[in-house]
Amino acid sequence: SPNGEVTAVLQQPDGKLLVAGAFSMIAGVTRNNLARLNADGTLDTKYDPNCNGRINSAVLQSDSKLLIGGAFTTFTPNGTTTTVTRNYLARVNTDGTIDDYNPAPNLTVSALTIQADGKAIAGGLFSTVQPNGATTATTRNYIARFNTDGTLDQNFDPSANAPVLAVVAQPNSQIIVGGQFTQLQPGQTGTSITRNNIARVNSDGAVDLVFNPNANSFVTTIALQADGGIVVAGSFTTLQTNGSATAVSRKGLARLGADGSLDLTFNPDLNGDVSGLAARADGTLLVVAMHSRSVLRFDGEDVVVHARLDDVATFHCNDMTVDAAGRAYVGNFGFDLDAAIPLDDLTGRRGREHLLDLDVRLGARDGAADGVARQAINDLVADV
Repeated sequence: SPNGEVTAVLQQPDGKLLVAGAFSMIAGVTRNNLARLNADGTLDTKYDPNCNGRINSAVLQSDSKLLIGGAFTTFTPNGTTTTVTRNYLARVNTDGTIDDYNPAPNLTVSALTIQADGKAIAGGLFSTVQPNGATTATTRNYIARFNTDGTLDQNFDPSANAPVLAVVAQPNSQIIVGGQFTQLQPGQTGTSITRNNIARVNSDGAVDLVFNPNANSFVTTIALQADGGIVVAGSFTTLQTNGSATAVSRKGLARLGADGSLDLTFNPDLNGDVSGLAARADGTLLVVAMHSRSVLRFDGEDVVVHARLDDVATFHCNDMTVDAAGRAYVGNFGFDLDAAIPLDDLTGRRGREHLLDLDVRLGARDGAADGVARQAINDLVADV
C-alpha cells in the first residue's frame, strides 16, 4: 500500500492503473508521488517518473500520455541520474520518461481538464506562465489554456481574482470553473464580472453571462452527466442561481441544469462532506459521502446507498474515479483525520486548512459493480 495520500487513480486502455498523490513508497518499493500498477495489481517496475512533489490532478490524453499538475518542480525518471525540471505542470510519456511539454506556471496547479481538441486547461494558484523556455513570463491569473505542444493559448484568458480549484470542459467547448474566486476579468481588461465560486466561460475565455449558480462558498469538485446535468460539490451551504430573488439551501452538493439553474429535486442529505463525484456512462451519478463512508447513487430520480464502506474503510472516505466499466475506485484517509489535525490557534476549532500539511494515508477497497465492497489490490484501490 502507499505510505501517503493518493489524489488520482486513472485506468489506461490496457487496464493498467496510474496512481498519483503525495507518497514515497508503494507495495514496499520506492515510488515518489507517481506509480503504475499492472492489471493484476502488482507494481509496474519499469515505470518510475520519480516526481519530487505532490501531484494534485492527473488526466490521461487520448495517446495515453499523462498530464499532471501539482506542487512538483523536478523528475528523475526510471533510475537515471539526470534531473528534468518541470514546474508544477508536466506530461509523462507511457514509458515513464518526461515529455518536452513545459508550460511552466509559477505556482501550484490544482486542477486539469483536456478539451476535445487536445488543448489542456489548468487551474490553480499561479499568476504567470513561461512555456517551453520563453524568455519572459506571461500573466495568467489562476487559469490558463495550453496548446498540445505546451505553448500558451493566447486567445484564452478568463483571469480569475482568486484560486481555481476545479475545471471541466463541456462537449460544446465551454468550460465550467470552480474555486474561491468572486470575479473574472476576461483579457485582464474592462469590467470585472461577478461570479461567486463557480462560472462558465466560452471557448474564447469570455464569461457566459447566463450561467450564474452563485454559490456562497468554495466549489471544489465538478462532474458532468450524460443528460447535461452539472453536479458540483464544495463547502457551500446555499446557491442563488441566475439572479433569483432568494438563496436555496444545499449542504455542499447540488445539481444544476445546463443553464445553471438549480435542480430542486436533487437534495440528498449526506450527513457530512462530499469527497468525490463521478458520472458513469449509463447516466448514473456516484457520490462519496466522506463521513458516513458510503457511496451514493443518483439515477435521475432517486438517491440511494450504492455501497457501504464502513466495514472496510478505516476512517473517512476520500476521492473517487470511475473506469469505463462503471467500477469506482475509492480511497480513505486510513486513520482518525480529525484527531490528527491540530487546533487552530485563533478559533480553537479543528480545520481542514491543515490537511495538506499531513502525511495522510489512503486505504483502498474493491467490490463488484453492484455495490458489494471488499478489500483488494493491496489496500490501494476500490471498485464499487
